[in-house]
Amino acid sequence: MNDGLFSEADLDPELMEIESKKKERERQREEEKRRIAKEEAEKKEKALSWDKTIFLIDGYSVIYRSYFAHIRKPIMDKKGNNISAYFGFFQTLFSLISSNRMDALAVTMDEKGPTFRHKLYPEYKANREKAPDDLHSQVQPIKDTLKKMNIPVLSREGFEADDIMASICHKAKESGWNVVICSGDKDLCQLVENHVSILRPPKGGETKYVMMDRNDKSIIDLFFDILDEKIHEAKDMLIERFEYICSQNPASAKFMYENNVMAGYIPEEGIRSALRHGTLAIGQLGLAETLEILVGCNHTSPKGMALAKRIEALFKQRCTEFKEEYKLNFGVYYTPAENLCYTAMKKFKDKYGIIPKVSDRDYFTNSMHVPVWEQLSPFEKIDIESQLTGYS
Repeated sequence: MNDGLFSEADLDPELMEIESKKKERERQREEEKRRIAKEEAEKKEKALSWDKTIFLIDGYSVIYRSYFAHIRKPIMDKKGNNISAYFGFFQTLFSLISSNRMDALAVTMDEKGPTFRHKLYPEYKANREKAPDDLHSQVQPIKDTLKKMNIPVLSREGFEADDIMASICHKAKESGWNVVICSGDKDLCQLVENHVSILRPPKGGETKYVMMDRNDKSIIDLFFDILDEKIHEAKDMLIERFEYICSQNPASAKFMYENNVMAGYIPEEGIRSALRHGTLAIGQLGLAETLEILVGCNHTSPKGMALAKRIEALFKQRCTEFKEEYKLNFGVYYTPAENLCYTAMKKFKDKYGIIPKVSDRDYFTNSMHVPVWEQLSPFEKIDIESQLTGYS
């Protein structure tokens, strides 16, 4: 029965079949383009020699670590000036040079002033504590000494050192250079892939910097540390929004009354009495691409599925804990975020370029779905995804 929403032409079986075949041909053409691009990228990678390595020193990461390593007993010069950061920086630098083979070396630094991120979000890093003055006073002498040693210091106004390192990684790979990033910044682990490694500072009982590449289990551990931080940040933002809404006058909730979401409202307790029955959802997207970055395969393989279950288990565990702590209905939400999948991918490409099976298309895969480029039947897709739906 035609209820007026569609024209007769829209419902014509022959035209619908023609349109379906047209879309399938377009899909196949796009798939063929990606296949060809992947093969060309792999051929190019194999043709390169990969016999040279550039080391990138995350300048402020080493400076901060050196300064605070001696915070209880600072190293002072004859004039009484704190030189802990200066001493520690070059002690680390000389150690790295003497214990590693490198064909090129550069130090990356943040520039003073706002970055493009501040234009997008004026409150960016607004709550970060200001660095001590006697730390800042050591930065320029470090730069001056590096200049005398003919070691380039790379920075650019409006960008952070992270952006510089990401750009160099991209260009170095195009030229067949290996990249080693020396930093304690966990956020930089997202740059790790074939031919890009992280050399992290020692921790615990370790005495030397430790190399982490794509196959290193510690990369997975760092990923989970970062993911856990982000889940807690999402929780804090949800709580902040919840408390703000609860502070409003009930008279402003006309839409909520009309849609029966004020059920359970008790005037003496305010809006909270109704809202506490709702869901505070923590969503996600790009599970497939995340797995490709971390282990080189997605959850259509046993290896990828094992890690996928660990990721989803963390989401579920934290939401269960939040629910108990705040007495609110926290839950994992497999987000229908089509627009965000596109927007997030665009920003990812701008920063990291094209990565096969990660950013060689226009969007991230939504939530924990199987990627559309995997040649699977609907039943196979359901069988795979059903292994994860229980975590939501």
